[in-house]
Amino acid sequence: MKKAIVSILSGLVLSTSMSVTAAHAAPTAHADQVPPQFMMRFRQQVQEKTRVLNLSEDKQKQLMELKKNLYRQQQAANKEFPDDRNARNAARRANRNNYNDALNKMLSRKQRRDMQEWRASQRKDRA
Repeated sequence: MKKAIVSILSGLVLSTSMSVTAAHAAPTAHADQVPPQFMMRFRQQVQEKTRVLNLSEDKQKQLMELKKNLYRQQQAANKEFPDDRNARNAARRANRNNYNDALNKMLSRKQRRDMQEWRASQRKDRA
């Protein structure tokens, strides 16, 4: 059972790492569309990051595509493992890690540091 999960997850990681880093995703079918409430939330997150990190318009579009691809991949993981919570969570974690790697490659060292400081201040505000 574990070997099957590992082989499935390694295949998922390979396929997701290629698709997360691809900024120009092909047009998707209706079933793969991101719902409006998520798009609205993604836009707000991109605007906030743009304000904090001073992102160019090209980087904003790239970030939005990364977020949409992550959403699609998380939904695919949910469908692929509807009954196996551990496998589903592992696939979702791999997708999230690939998203974070792509985001870190997109940002400069100063922007990554600014983002860490901003997140730390957000945590302090909530506490």
